[in-house]
Amino acid sequence: MNSPYETVFEQILPRVKRPGRYVGGEMGQIDKDPASVSCRFCLVFPDLYEVGLSNYGLQILYFLLNERTDTYCERAYAVAPDMEAQLRAHGVPLLSHETHTPLKDFDVVGFGLQSELTYINVLQVLDLGGIPILSAEREDADPLIIAGGHCAFNPEPLAQFVDAFGIGDGEDVIVDIRDTWTESRGLPRRERLERLARIEGAYVPALYSVVEENGWLIPQGPRIVKRNVADLNEAFFPTMQIIPWTQTVHDRISIEVMRGCTQGCRFCQAGMITRPIRERTPEKVLEIARELARNTGIEEMSLLSLSTADHKGAVPMARAVRDEVGRPMRVNVSLPSSRADAFNVELSSMVGDERKGGITLAPEAGSDRLRRVINKYLTEEDIINATRAAAKGGHKHVKLYFMAGLPTETDQDMREMAQLIDRCERAGQEVGGRRFGIHVGISGLVPKSHTPFQWSAQLVGPELMRRVRLVRDNTPRRIKVGWADSDERTVEGILSRGDRRAGDLLLRTYHKGARLDAWSEYLRLDLWEEAAAEMGLNIAAYLGERDINHRLPWWHIDAGVTHRFLRSEWLKAVNEKVVRDCREGCLACNACDITGVEMQFGDVKMAPLREPVIRAWKRQKEREKSLCP
Repeated sequence: MNSPYETVFEQILPRVKRPGRYVGGEMGQIDKDPASVSCRFCLVFPDLYEVGLSNYGLQILYFLLNERTDTYCERAYAVAPDMEAQLRAHGVPLLSHETHTPLKDFDVVGFGLQSELTYINVLQVLDLGGIPILSAEREDADPLIIAGGHCAFNPEPLAQFVDAFGIGDGEDVIVDIRDTWTESRGLPRRERLERLARIEGAYVPALYSVVEENGWLIPQGPRIVKRNVADLNEAFFPTMQIIPWTQTVHDRISIEVMRGCTQGCRFCQAGMITRPIRERTPEKVLEIARELARNTGIEEMSLLSLSTADHKGAVPMARAVRDEVGRPMRVNVSLPSSRADAFNVELSSMVGDERKGGITLAPEAGSDRLRRVINKYLTEEDIINATRAAAKGGHKHVKLYFMAGLPTETDQDMREMAQLIDRCERAGQEVGGRRFGIHVGISGLVPKSHTPFQWSAQLVGPELMRRVRLVRDNTPRRIKVGWADSDERTVEGILSRGDRRAGDLLLRTYHKGARLDAWSEYLRLDLWEEAAAEMGLNIAAYLGERDINHRLPWWHIDAGVTHRFLRSEWLKAVNEKVVRDCREGCLACNACDITGVEMQFGDVKMAPLREPVIRAWKRQKEREKSLCP
């Protein structure tokens, strides 16, 4: 590294906690001569290094861009307050990990948005990187600022800070943005942005005006249809991974075996915006697993998706990876446990080894009635049987994950949650003995855009905590009940369904000193409330119920799932109506039609038959009429 900041940067490192977060030089890092490329790209995860390096999505894009000889992609992360203070005190900008280059000297800086609680860090990175925070203040020589990820499906709170958003799957759109920006070098910045807006899946906020409707700022302009990878078997997936110097949140190999979900949980944004479902074949997964295990030496591997047990080849895939990679290479293979059914648990138990500890199940709601509301079609007996299966499979404990503040929720639902927890412990101990334990985690619902719950009010503050305490007080004391911070959920809720005024609030709060909202030790809700009071902005409105008959700030972003479908699902929710998995029959969400991508099961692609789709659409329309008050 020949950075002019190298000497002073080395002097700073001993003065901060965990200097390994900032040094770079890890195994797997790509090293190139910056002078040999036509585009220098910096990917940023706007959280601390130990969180950011665990994000497999940015690892995919990092290696994808570096496959090109004309591009050098480097990395940067948000910094802790002690490092920020040192950088400012010594006049050192935020630097990339690979070459310690200031962010302002890159051609493109791209952010991965996985949580609204990292938005405050986006501003920190721009500020420390020497880049004007506001897009409108950037000049021709400044880098292009882009962002993508699940949070980009409501881009409005970051619209004044980001030049262009990539909506949907990032593998193709990020390459198109890189090429267009490079090819338009020398043109005025405004004209370059106009060229970016012609890319499928690219949203350029500066080209959209806004009007106020029903109290919200609504962008005016063409709808942006998300970008979808059509064939996951052909999609790029790296066979190398960056190996950190320091401990990270997830020290493991993650292999994406399936994209999309057919379960239709009404609270789940990821399940809605990633449709239609696309699977990798077991053979392709095994090929990737072999290469990653051989190239990295990491001893933990996860077969990742929103619902891995739903993969059509789940059993042969899991068995093959266990037998041909896990055992001979001494790699512990696991599956993320989400849906609380016995098959999911048995499948997870099959691929684990003697290091089995606990397993996480997500019933989400505490009563059968409330699970009908959220369309999580599991009965209490299903959950108890799954716990019993976990104990039988050798797991020492089960963590049950629930949400509080769900639509139509009552105190009786919370009491039934406590009863379910107690019954699960008893069932597990019948098989696993007295040492088998139950852990419980409860988090407040944060309604998300492009879901049936996007119209729902969000419960926060004292009433949310009262419901959590109701569960805790009715649960045996020996069972540990934990819960997510209510303040975190409040900030997340403001930004998840915010308009451009939420961006004004974000900027004001940043200047008051807010940082690292996803870390409870740093979160300052009082700064958000103080900034909102100064602006005359009503936080309760951002958390409140939305009018189902009016446009919402994110409706210019087309996630593939129609508003009619989401509206129909919201009405079914409040009437406790369940719909089955869309593999069992098309529900007319229209994701396949809008995106032009067919469902993919292994190497077989399937489009819903036209007549069943039309019948489903007509049923949906009739149900909506009958459910409307």
